[in-house]
Amino acid sequence: LNEEQRQILFFIIRQEQVRHWTECESQEEGWKRPLTKERNDESGKSVQWLQGRHGEVWVWVMGDSPGDKPYAMIVKELMEERARRQAQLEAQELWRKKEEEIKEKFRDAITKEKAPLFFPISPAWVRTPRPSSREMLILWFTEEQKPKQAGYERNGNDIAPWFHGIISRDDSESLLMNAAEGSFLVRVSEMIWSYTLSYRTASIFKHFLINVSRDCYGFLVLDQNRHATLADLIDFHKEEVITTTRKELLLEACKRTGPSVNFRGIFP
Repeated sequence: LNEEQRQILFFIIRQEQVRHWTECESQEEGWKRPLTKERNDESGKSVQWLQGRHGEVWVWVMGDSPGDKPYAMIVKELMEERARRQAQLEAQELWRKKEEEIKEKFRDAITKEKAPLFFPISPAWVRTPRPSSREMLILWFTEEQKPKQAGYERNGNDIAPWFHGIISRDDSESLLMNAAEGSFLVRVSEMIWSYTLSYRTASIFKHFLINVSRDCYGFLVLDQNRHATLADLIDFHKEEVITTTRKELLLEACKRTGPSVNFRGIFP
């Protein structure tokens, strides 16, 4: 502490002492009689004041009595406690702001997905808030996603082994039932105009929504990574975990078996 801070703290402590003394002296009638007991007529309880050598109420001044901590130590502890509380309050405020930012990003993402109007590649149709039929999903995929090579291998004309077209959640879990941990597939989502990555853990199935914007792909809400193509996203998470808590890595594609009706209308 510098000299100015010590003087300010000393002044505050002395000010409190003076206030206490003034309150005691204002009870003039109490000072005129022996300060031994005061009775509360309502509760029946009494208070006995400790008296000093001169028969007056004993007043303890912090730091002045034998055995008290030195004044400098008291000041240091008070300042350290105040600094600790201030740091805690600042940390709580920073965390509150961070939570608000995350919630705001989540609301923005959901709002974009539910927007009633959209500007598609083809002006011949307008998206509804969510897919209403398989035919609408086929139209969306062929008009907007197929030109971007969605569902294809990177830099190739072959359909990616992990892409399963338009299948339901139950069908994806049936395909992954006997697969190894870390197996996955990608399907056209039935909930939003996007895709779902279905993933096999050691004990359960997980389904991650993939956000699709005009020029990038990324997991909805989970992270801020954005990828130019769907294949880029898949390849990225073969090396980087999807969530840091569960550490999901895309280890093995759940391959299709035989001709699939799931591609009817979207692939030859």
